[in-house]
Amino acid sequence: MEPHVATAHKILDNMRRVHGVQHVYRAIDPAQFPHLSAKFYSKCEQKLNKLHFKKIMDIEDVTVRLNSPDPRTFLRILTNPESKMSAAIYQVKPKFPWPILMLFAGMPSKVYEFQSVFSDDTIIETTMSSPIISNSHPEKITKQFYPKKSIEELYDIHKRSADDYLSRHPGVNPVHIDSFQSFIDHDKKTFEMTRDHLERIGWVTKEYLYKQARKNKHMADMIYDEIQNILKKEKSINNITMNELKWLDNYSGQTTDELIALEGQYRTDSLVLAFEQALNQKANRATQGGLTEEEIVILAIEALEREVNNGGYHQLFVNASKEYIPFFVAALNRIGCNETAALTQQAIDILGTKGPITIEAIESIMEQENVERDERLSECDNKYYQTAGDLAGPLLEFIKSNREKINLK
Repeated sequence: MEPHVATAHKILDNMRRVHGVQHVYRAIDPAQFPHLSAKFYSKCEQKLNKLHFKKIMDIEDVTVRLNSPDPRTFLRILTNPESKMSAAIYQVKPKFPWPILMLFAGMPSKVYEFQSVFSDDTIIETTMSSPIISNSHPEKITKQFYPKKSIEELYDIHKRSADDYLSRHPGVNPVHIDSFQSFIDHDKKTFEMTRDHLERIGWVTKEYLYKQARKNKHMADMIYDEIQNILKKEKSINNITMNELKWLDNYSGQTTDELIALEGQYRTDSLVLAFEQALNQKANRATQGGLTEEEIVILAIEALEREVNNGGYHQLFVNASKEYIPFFVAALNRIGCNETAALTQQAIDILGTKGPITIEAIESIMEQENVERDERLSECDNKYYQTAGDLAGPLLEFIKSNREKINLK
C-alpha cells in the first residue's frame, strides 16, 4: 500500500474513533496518575480559585485513552458560579517517542483552557494549546488559541469574548456546567454537533492536513484526495442493499488485502466471518500469544456478537467464547462501539468476580444458580438488542485501518 493511502486510512480511522463516537468518562483519583505533575495541577487550581473558580471533579476520558497514543492524562474541571464559565487543566504525557514528536510540533504538554456554553447552543473555547491539532469545527463552536498566555491573561481574553457575545445576543444566557451529569449532557450535545459537521465536510479539511504535513503540501493533497475517495467508495457500497450482495461461503486462503478487496461484492458480515475463520485457524496453529492485539479484537468481537445475539450475555459467559472475556470491552472501544463496551462492562460487573477475571473464575460463578444475576443479565440483553446494532460494519472499518497488523497466514 502506498504511504499516502495508508496514512489516509489511519487519519480517517482516528478521526472517527475520536469524533465519531460518544466519549466515555470516569471519575478518578489523581493518585492513579503518579507520572503527572501534581504541582502543575495544584498551582493552576490555586490561580483559578483566585478568579472564583471551584473544582467540581477529576475525570478521565476513557475513549481517548483507548486510542493510540494514550495521552496518560486526566482533566481537572472547575466552574465559576458567577459567570458560569468552566475551566479545565490537564497534562499530556504519552510514552516515548510521542513527547519528542509533540515538541517538534510545538504542542504543549501542560494545558489550561476556558469554556462558556450558552442557551442557544453556542460554545466559546479559549485555550493555550496549539492550533496545529485543530480541525474544522461547527459554526456554533468558536475556538481561540493563545499558546503563550498566562491563566490570568487567558481568562481576561475569554471573559471579554463571552461578555461580548452576550451583549450582542439579548435573551441568550450562559449555561452552568456544575456537575458530572451536566458535563456529560453537554459533551453529548457537543459530540453530536461535531460529528454531524465532520461527516458533512468529509471528516478533514485540506487546511488541517497542511498544518499536520507542514511543508509537504503535495503529500497533504494526496492524503485528502484519498480520504474523499474512501468516503465515496463507502457511500456507493452503502447504497447497495444486503440482498444485492453475495455471501462469502468460507475463508479459502486469501490475504488480508484480498479479503478487504471483496467489499462491495460480498456481504460485510460474511467478510468479517471469513477473517474470524482465518484467525481461528491461525490460533489453532499457535496460541493467543501468537496473535496481534488487532487480530484478537476481531475474534473477540465476532465471538461476542454471535453469542449475545443467539443467547444473551449468559450464553457468552457459559460457552467457549468466554476465553475472550478479558478483551471484550477494550475490543468494542477499539472499533468505536463505546456504548456497547460500557454495557458489556456492566454485564461483566454483574458477575461479581473478585480479583483477576479468568476463565476459571467465570466458570465457577456461572455454575452456581443465581436468579437475580440472570435477571440483571437479561436486562443487559434487552439493552444490547436495542442499541448495539450490527457490529460487522465498524469491525470491517477497523480491519481496513489496521490491515498491516492483521496477518491471516
